[in-house]
Amino acid sequence: MMLAALAIFLTGVTRAAVVTAETVAPAAPACSAPRALAPADDLPDLGSEEDQRLLNLPPFPPVPRPLPTASELRRAKCAYLWARVAPWSYSTALCEFFVAEHERAGIGPEAYFSLVYGFSNFGLTIGKRVGPCYGPMDVRREWARACGYKANDLRDPRVNIRCHVREMAHYHRQTGETGMALLARVFYPASPRYYHRWKPTDRRFRKLLSEWAEMPGA
Repeated sequence: MMLAALAIFLTGVTRAAVVTAETVAPAAPACSAPRALAPADDLPDLGSEEDQRLLNLPPFPPVPRPLPTASELRRAKCAYLWARVAPWSYSTALCEFFVAEHERAGIGPEAYFSLVYGFSNFGLTIGKRVGPCYGPMDVRREWARACGYKANDLRDPRVNIRCHVREMAHYHRQTGETGMALLARVFYPASPRYYHRWKPTDRRFRKLLSEWAEMPGA
């Protein structure tokens, strides 16, 4: 009798708990209809050999930086050399003007040799004067007049560079000479015993450029 009464009591408690839970618990939200799956024919067959090959391809290599143009390299080399050997006259704007004048005259590759010439002869020193010649590019006063300037205008480094470049371009068109031969033509009629100054400067510059080329990011 006692066991039967206990069973009836527990059954009543369980039913009451279920009714209470159903009353208190909020109604579950209605489920949205599931999206239709793509037909099996539209799915890639990842089991095929071709699909496995595509999955195993290595990642794309990094996009390489565009190579600098000849003009950009010329400017970078000129700036590096000038700043290293003659910081007393170097400026970014003057170096840009120096290279641009050579390119406008059609003798861009000769900018390097002009730098050799100016440093060897006058140390690329602005306003320096020795006889009829003015720095930084060792320009004679007759070339100032030929370019429409007065001799004293050669103390302005831009006028000095412009007159030097016009002299270089003149003899290049006249003779076709380049490099050291063109420097000798511009230097004439000075004595050939002074020519030896350019070769040590050229060797020094080339050594500096080889070190520059090995620098990170160069």
